[in-house]
Amino acid sequence: MDRNSGSGILGFDRRRDQSWRGRGRNSKPVQTSTTNSVGYTWIKMTHQPRTKAWRVPSSQPKIQLEQLTNDIFYEILSHLPVEDIVRLRQVCKWLQEVTRQRAVWSSVYEKSNLLRPEGPTPTQTAQDLENLLVHFTKIQRKWSEHSEVQPVSRKSIKCALPYIYGVAMVSGRYLIVGAGNEISWYDLDQDSEGEWLDVPVAKYDVSTPGAGPIAMQFLSAQANPDGEGPDVAYVSFFVDHCMKVLKVKLLPPDTSVETVAEFGPLILMPSWDRLQNDYLLVRSGLSLVPEIEEDSFILRLFHIPTRREYGFVLDENVLSHASYWNCMITTTHLIMLFPQPHRHETDVVIFNLPTGSSIDSSSVPQLAVTHTAVYPCSIWGAECVHETTSSNDSGIFEVRVRILAICHEGYECHIPIFLEYLDIIIPSVGTVKFLKHSSALLRGVRPGTMEKVLTTSCSSITFALSYSQSAVNPIDGQIITMHVVMPGTSTDEGTIATKRLTLPGEKDALALVGFDGFRGRICFNAPYANIPRIDIWSLI
Repeated sequence: MDRNSGSGILGFDRRRDQSWRGRGRNSKPVQTSTTNSVGYTWIKMTHQPRTKAWRVPSSQPKIQLEQLTNDIFYEILSHLPVEDIVRLRQVCKWLQEVTRQRAVWSSVYEKSNLLRPEGPTPTQTAQDLENLLVHFTKIQRKWSEHSEVQPVSRKSIKCALPYIYGVAMVSGRYLIVGAGNEISWYDLDQDSEGEWLDVPVAKYDVSTPGAGPIAMQFLSAQANPDGEGPDVAYVSFFVDHCMKVLKVKLLPPDTSVETVAEFGPLILMPSWDRLQNDYLLVRSGLSLVPEIEEDSFILRLFHIPTRREYGFVLDENVLSHASYWNCMITTTHLIMLFPQPHRHETDVVIFNLPTGSSIDSSSVPQLAVTHTAVYPCSIWGAECVHETTSSNDSGIFEVRVRILAICHEGYECHIPIFLEYLDIIIPSVGTVKFLKHSSALLRGVRPGTMEKVLTTSCSSITFALSYSQSAVNPIDGQIITMHVVMPGTSTDEGTIATKRLTLPGEKDALALVGFDGFRGRICFNAPYANIPRIDIWSLI
């Protein structure tokens, strides 16, 4: 038989009938056959289209990506990670244009679970929000990817005196340094050659003209006073028997300083102060006049915007054990924590802060205790990370103050120390309750060390830095630990992820004075180094 004729033993002409060849995924071969009288069988291959249940009928129009409304597409983008949105620009010019819209980045900012400040603000552009979110993504990755964290760079400020009277970090960008009779402001974002920041943005002389040099003490700072933004701060300090408060605009070149309040004269020198939520709390204990006994104990609360001063009515039994205590000033309450190591408990004393209607009243300015409670552990350091207010059907208001606390279950040298994440629940009527979400062991830290915890938080996550220093060996006994705290839900109690922070090549005794998780900066004071200095370490 002729091979080129195309006919074969099966009676199949290959040249004319090519239906047996593959015709794609949407067709399938079908075999039919006939047999003649001699016994030969002819087989013919044909194709029939495949039927698929999911196939869209050709009569229905397909939706193109460009046909989606902006609101729908922006909503889709807002659920993507920041790096995926940036990568989408490589697909086409249309996506490149869409992913540069402010509405996209504004929505991403609002829905993000990254640690970020409140926002976005009306003045922030699309590029500003994108840069911030990229920065926050890098910081969160730095905290979560490695078992041990090391900063990548350091800037330092030389101290003219071997001891400075105050250092405060504001908004993670500005550093306020008080020494002698002078306060200096440094912009940590400014470019500088080498690691030293030599030129401050501004200086302020706190001495009285003609009175000679005077030492300023107890410097504190609070960003965003009265809601004026992160580039404005209250700065408080003690000088010439008075507590003075400045309002400082820190953003160059419009830096300015204004004295907004002066409280005094004080008959007792302050031994402790706290500036928070537009309130200044001062504890005085050292006599400035002969008529007052040395061991007197006076607490004074100042509301800076209204220049009002308030006193306290405290239980003498509490004050008798007040050699060490700490407090938190929330938007609604003043919470005092008095650890009682002999009982392994903490006395919690709570005051309602004056409301807007009562703060300007002419009533006697004495704040009375509204709630007392006992927490079954000694709290030696605490920071407020979140506060919420709710009410039930009976009209009873409830304030939940979420805190991060350093807790001892005892004071013996072998007793471990924990970082606890808990709620203080303060009802308008009834007793205070505590709800512990999670805890983490601070490895290597023992009672008898100087302990401190600093936090940066938003509603979705908290970054914290705990620091302890042995009183016996302040160099080798330094332990710096970083914590990522995830809030709990109705089914999850929350978690605290802990890792060690190491400072490359650091051999000097340090004191932790500032931490900002948004920008990834940590500030230490090294007053006893060969060159007394302040170090600012950056994580990225």
